[in-house]
Amino acid sequence: GSGHNVPGSQFAWKGRTVNAGAITTFSRHSIISENRLTPIPKNIPLKEAALLGCMLPTGLGIIFNTVQATPSSRVAIFGCGGIGLSALLGTHLVGCKTRVAIDINPSKLELAKALGATHTILASTMDPLSELNKIGPIDIAIEASGSALAMEQALSAARSQGGIAVIAGNAPFGQHLRLDPKELNQGKRLLGTWGGDNLPDQHFPKYCTFVREGKLPLTHFTTQIYPLSEIHKALSDLEEGKALRPLIDMSTL
Repeated sequence: GSGHNVPGSQFAWKGRTVNAGAITTFSRHSIISENRLTPIPKNIPLKEAALLGCMLPTGLGIIFNTVQATPSSRVAIFGCGGIGLSALLGTHLVGCKTRVAIDINPSKLELAKALGATHTILASTMDPLSELNKIGPIDIAIEASGSALAMEQALSAARSQGGIAVIAGNAPFGQHLRLDPKELNQGKRLLGTWGGDNLPDQHFPKYCTFVREGKLPLTHFTTQIYPLSEIHKALSDLEEGKALRPLIDMSTL
């Protein structure tokens, strides 16, 4: 696709116009309202600080805020991208006894194992619901893939009488979630989340402490760095699953 800029904070990408973000993402300088900013400690490396923009707070916030997981929680995560793996890191920090990672990409499941998953399910060759039934009741099912099918499966996976399904992924435009009312009649809860339901000034310092104390193994997320001139390759690699969390070095061309 074309890489030529169009007016404002929009860019031409694969033949269509896309928004660069509400606070002008990919710009070297921005004017931002003070109530949209949260100071972070100076001793947090910028590569890791970049992950605090969305990925880490959303995934960790789902675990700490949205569902308030406990060590006894049995958690299944549908989708092992940045947010899903961040949620997995959160379950490890909490000490959840069952941490199931589900994805269609075998390499992402290998990474999930390295980050603390107790079980993995390859959804491209296995039926996630059947495999989860073998593992046992799931208290919390988190969807972070953007697939409407996975959203439906997450609700089905949550146990009756108290199970929680959280939808974090963004489904493609035009896709809709089909609900079977009996799932809710069984006493399950279906929740959305606004970026992990964080209060940035309250929760971000805690996440920074996790980073500073080495409690979050973030090397897997910070090794793929692209110069600004290769931003389109970074986006393509992300879309094709070749990059987990591409970082743009804004100081280079």
